[in-house]
Amino acid sequence: MSVQSAFVMGAARVIGLDPIASRRDRAEQLGAETFQSGEDVSSSVREAAGRSGVDAVVDAVGADEVRIVKPRGRISVIGVNQSKLMPFPMAYAQVKESRVRHGLCSVQQSYQPCYA
Repeated sequence: MSVQSAFVMGAARVIGLDPIASRRDRAEQLGAETFQSGEDVSSSVREAAGRSGVDAVVDAVGADEVRIVKPRGRISVIGVNQSKLMPFPMAYAQVKESRVRHGLCSVQQSYQPCYA
C-alpha cells in the first residue's frame, strides 16, 4: 500500500526496499523500482535517485532511511519494529534537517477500509 499511496500523493517515481523477494515483486508490479535491503543499499538508492538522495521515505520494514533521504527530506516511520531497540541516527537526521514523523495504526482495522 505504500507504493500505491506514494503514486496517489503525486510521486513521479517510487523506489522500494525490502528483504523479501515476493514483496519486491509485488512493488514492481505496482510500478516501483526495487532494491533488496542490506548493507550497501543506501549508496545504490542514492545512485538511482541522484546523489543527494530521495525526497521522502516511508519506512515500513526498517530501512536505512536517514542515509537515503536528501537534506531536508521527509521520513515517515509506519512499520512495527519487532525489536525492543530501534536504533536511529538522530544526530545525522538533525544535521540533514530531516523531518521525521512516526505513528502506529491497527493494520487489521485499517486494511479493509483502505480498499473499500
